Amino acid sequence: MVGAGIASQVGPAIALPAAIAGSLVVYALGVAHGMEALRTRAPMGASVRRVFGEGAPSAVFTLVIVLAMIGWCGFYLGIGGAALSDLLSTNQVGGALLLGGVCTALALLGQNTWNRLVYLTAGSAVALTVFTVTAISASPPSQLPQPSFGEGLATGIGGVVAYAIVFTMRAPDFTVDLEAPRDVWLAGLTMLVPLTVVMSIGVWLYGRTGLFDIPGVLRRTERPEAGQLFLALSAIAPAVTVIYSSAISIQSLRRIRHEVVVVAISGAAFVLGAIRFDLRLLAFLQALGAVVPSALAVMLVHPRLDPAPSPALSLSAWTAGSACALAVRSIEPFWGFVVGGLVTAASLWMMSKVQMRKQAGAPTSREGA
Repeated sequence: MVGAGIASQVGPAIALPAAIAGSLVVYALGVAHGMEALRTRAPMGASVRRVFGEGAPSAVFTLVIVLAMIGWCGFYLGIGGAALSDLLSTNQVGGALLLGGVCTALALLGQNTWNRLVYLTAGSAVALTVFTVTAISASPPSQLPQPSFGEGLATGIGGVVAYAIVFTMRAPDFTVDLEAPRDVWLAGLTMLVPLTVVMSIGVWLYGRTGLFDIPGVLRRTERPEAGQLFLALSAIAPAVTVIYSSAISIQSLRRIRHEVVVVAISGAAFVLGAIRFDLRLLAFLQALGAVVPSALAVMLVHPRLDPAPSPALSLSAWTAGSACALAVRSIEPFWGFVVGGLVTAASLWMMSKVQMRKQAGAPTSREGA
């Protein structure tokens, strides 16, 4: 859907290299963050507390990431629920509720149980891709956008980064117990390869049909039931992993029973799925593309500064970068992501230097006496 959506903005000829380049950018960011967890042996929650402290700044950061992940879970329940509602001849609420109930139950059963089902749902995603490619009749859009290559490439890369950047934030939870840097690079390939391949197919799909709403595409096939089943099943794995990761984040802030957190997160995502949040994705992606890259810049730069900036300074740098990214992103999504990250990194570095000079100039207790 993201590949097709980018193609609708910049045209398939530019969207294809943009999808590949954007995937490589996300891969590099995810590996960098995963490497930091491997070096420190600290999961995401511990890293956040080290950078933003134990108080309000840490809670703000965690809640922003959790809200982003709940938004994505609502996206999955929206498209999967739409497929189920078509398959079972019910309404969107019923489809989203059924899918959400399955995902909640799997999340409550524990990682060792639902992790085995990833193979089933990943296989369903592959089957959905093959089915869509082979079963859709050609009906190309009558008019395609024609931006300049540079402008279109920047827009496309910005779209890919906005789509996937939130998942790189959770990399530490999945790399903290790996054995060597090589394992982090290999783990990152499990995102890079499917992301690149399936987005490229989405670009091709838009050029062939002019559509990017997958449930809508499936309705045009001769046997939509097979595609709808594959789509519903393929939404389970990402929805469950998002629920799991969000629950870990919430529990890092406050001791709440795991079951309560899982049900609360699933309930919020169900509401989004019931109103087809996946069709209202653009504004959500624009916000993520501004706020999350700046947050990632703080997480990557902070451990490399001496002295380490205080939690208040880390929050200030993140706020400055996000504000700049939002301002620039309204003009150009790619440069919003770049400028936001650079402003955050530069602000954090300058604040660290000012803090160091203040510490050097402060008298010791003996000198004061």
